[in-house]
Amino acid sequence: VFPRADVIASSFARMSVGAIKLDSPPRFALNTAPSLGQIPLGTFPRLPGGLAALAGFPLAGALDVRLVGAAGGLPAGAALTATLKLPSWLQAGGIDLQGQVRLRATNAEGLVLDGLRIGPLNADLGALALQAFQLDYRRENQGEWRGQGRACVVSGACLDMVPPSGGIVIQGGDLKSAGATLRFPAPGIPLFPGVTLQHIGFGVGLDPTRLLANAGVTAASIYEIDGRMVLAFPSARAPFTFDAREVGPGFPPAFYGRRHTTTTIGASAEGAVRVPVIGRVPLGGGYFLYEYPGYVAFGGGVRQRFAGIVTFDGRLDGELNVANGRFNLLGKVEACLTPVFCRGGEGFISSRGLSGCLIVGPLRIGVGFTYSPFSVKAWPIDGCKWSPFKEPDVRGRAAAAQAGLPHVVQLRRGDPSRVVQIEGATGAPHVRVTGPGGLVLEGRPDAVLDTGGPLRIMRLESAKLTAVGLDGAPPGTYRIEALEGSPAAAGITEASEPPDAQVRARVAGRGLRRVLRYDIRRRPAQRVTFVEITADGARRPIGAVDGGTGALRFTTAPGSGRRRIEAQFELDGLPAERRVVASFAAPAAALSRPAALRVRRRGGTVHATWGAVSEAARYEVVATTAAGQQRVVRTRARRAALVGLPRWTGGRVTVRAVAGLRTSPTTGASFRRLERPRTRFRPLPRARRALR
Repeated sequence: VFPRADVIASSFARMSVGAIKLDSPPRFALNTAPSLGQIPLGTFPRLPGGLAALAGFPLAGALDVRLVGAAGGLPAGAALTATLKLPSWLQAGGIDLQGQVRLRATNAEGLVLDGLRIGPLNADLGALALQAFQLDYRRENQGEWRGQGRACVVSGACLDMVPPSGGIVIQGGDLKSAGATLRFPAPGIPLFPGVTLQHIGFGVGLDPTRLLANAGVTAASIYEIDGRMVLAFPSARAPFTFDAREVGPGFPPAFYGRRHTTTTIGASAEGAVRVPVIGRVPLGGGYFLYEYPGYVAFGGGVRQRFAGIVTFDGRLDGELNVANGRFNLLGKVEACLTPVFCRGGEGFISSRGLSGCLIVGPLRIGVGFTYSPFSVKAWPIDGCKWSPFKEPDVRGRAAAAQAGLPHVVQLRRGDPSRVVQIEGATGAPHVRVTGPGGLVLEGRPDAVLDTGGPLRIMRLESAKLTAVGLDGAPPGTYRIEALEGSPAAAGITEASEPPDAQVRARVAGRGLRRVLRYDIRRRPAQRVTFVEITADGARRPIGAVDGGTGALRFTTAPGSGRRRIEAQFELDGLPAERRVVASFAAPAAALSRPAALRVRRRGGTVHATWGAVSEAARYEVVATTAAGQQRVVRTRARRAALVGLPRWTGGRVTVRAVAGLRTSPTTGASFRRLERPRTRFRPLPRARRALR
């Protein structure tokens, strides 16, 4: 050791800092001349066998070492800059992120792990992005890293995770907890089109990444739920399935075994659906499901009376199109037409109307009503195939009311089945129907439904309505007349059974963007909603049309297996037939790998180019040096420049393609260093024996 010459010389030395073994030359002459109060020794690779991790995070790359004097109450020692490999759930471009920390080492204490900070940095948790994220380590926290930043979902809505109302805790390299509790001003934060977050208090789980929450969610101002929620960001590698311990037991049993590979929101609690005219309908034990890119399912137990006519007691389960506010509810329920006539059947609620279709022996009969304009419909003929009712007297309702009963219906050969609806002034009229060949049917005062051959009479006393059905009746003249003591008729309308639905369709296009081409038989007051059904049963609305020929463009979600397209028919605002009309193969869950990656280095900048990936929206490029530095670039182009890389270190560039929530496998290529690492260590001169 030569202090006056600022030299330390060694013929065989090993150097370590706080149990971290450094790859330094054993024979050296070290320049110890201070520079700005420090002695910068340089950057050194690590040797195996020494300390491999700091505060629960593995060491990565080389260490920068400086000798510093005593200052500010701190003893003299070594100032180190180390690179730590962060947990695998913190990624950019498919590559685990690395962060640099600065720490001290002294002879008395060794490595001093206190006051460490990583960040701020941006990271990806599936479809959740962390912005301005930083981690802090302090010894008094029992070896925990505590983080804060902003959590942003795919739509751009961000939640602040800042103590004391939130934050992230990492222990032993694993995520221990994360959370925030926030309430948002009306109308709330739009998470996805039509899905609004009202308030949230959440935590985080992993594999797949998911937010566990107490939340209030509104979908298209139609469905609302306030209770336990999970917001999951799964992938094909780490799919998500519902766990009753996280989201509660309110979902249908089939939902718990279903795999989800795209962004999914699930909630269960007390829910409600807002129905036009009726208002808020509570759904006991309700549930809510959103699956990217546009499918919403919801429902729950219900006991509700609608317009004093139809009562549902059981479960209602439904789906809605958040883009246009249209929805359908379907329940296998105990349905009642007036309190005395209850049978098992199906109940429907849609954005246009409500219907109950009951199974009575071999018949399917029903009642329904539309919201705008409000009108009640009774359908006593088999099939619940609704049709608009028309005034038989073109002179108007007043003339028809004045004429009253009897009412005559003339059927010709080949005519469709007919329904005559009679509105009573003070109650449901009591009627008798007579037809050709001695056909007679007289309604009983205490009965809701009477049948006789092709004749049907349905009385709905609470609606002051009687419906007469001529179901496949032979041609001839039919006479409907009032029985003695019957309430007077206030109006008479007729409807003919529409023809069966006819539809042809096929799906064109590739990847996520598809086109549904259709040819639909036109029928009066018809509306057809096309729904995409995945292999696991998830349903996503595509669009709605009236009929004829045309095309609907839609975006499907990646997955596996074949998808089916179902046509859901509505007639006069009430649900009717359903038909599976087409199928297509689901697009791959991942994009193809970028090809032809080429890397060229010029000084401290690495230039990368690669081939195009079909359907890619952008590319994420990451350069990671052997010393642990990282540079991240996100670009729409097929080239990137990664700047500020030290000349004395090589490394690797990786590229992956991204489109929405779809990503590709990474492609990598290495780049070389341009010079040797610079240190203050110089080779030790060899002494030569003097010649005699």
